[in-house]
Amino acid sequence: GGPAPVEVQLAVIDTAAALRTKEAAQPLFEKFSQTNTPAPVRRAIVQFLAGINAIQTPDAVRMALSNGDPSLRAAALPHLDRLEPATALPVLKPLLQAGTPLSVNQAAYAALAKLGNPDADNLLLDGLQELLNGKLRPELHLDVLSAAEARQASSAPLKAARDQWLSRNTNPDPIANRAAVLKGGDAIRGGLIFKNHPQVQC
Repeated sequence: GGPAPVEVQLAVIDTAAALRTKEAAQPLFEKFSQTNTPAPVRRAIVQFLAGINAIQTPDAVRMALSNGDPSLRAAALPHLDRLEPATALPVLKPLLQAGTPLSVNQAAYAALAKLGNPDADNLLLDGLQELLNGKLRPELHLDVLSAAEARQASSAPLKAARDQWLSRNTNPDPIANRAAVLKGGDAIRGGLIFKNHPQVQC
């Protein structure tokens, strides 16, 4: 017969992830490599391979980032640190550009913070400068500020730029002062956090 329904395939991957079944890594990587595999399944396989630290993870991340599906690229970006920095940064830089889908932009800034090296910090500093100059799309303000906060202890220029923005944006109105949180956000990432962390569920 044909392939199992997507829901069934996702359930199998969820079970393998829960059991940390390393034996599933190679067959799932082979399924991921098939371009006719449904996008939700490919996204889940990337998460599974990274979650068990499978040796196939770097190859899967590279393949996902070169794919035309923004949701697949966004799913792979949190695992960009599995690549060597010399490989990761050239892949990441174009994903920060204007015109890139918002979900990919957001995941790219989060990946910069996670990479945690001077070249990544310089790219993040470029994003902060865009913010300071009023050129950064509002939906990315929170992502850039959060990434800078994560790295400011290791980068004096990042801390200075972030402090400069905060000093400009003090406002006695608590809602205006938190305007950045009213834009942006990522429903897919939020759903994953809600699903995987029971403590955030009501």
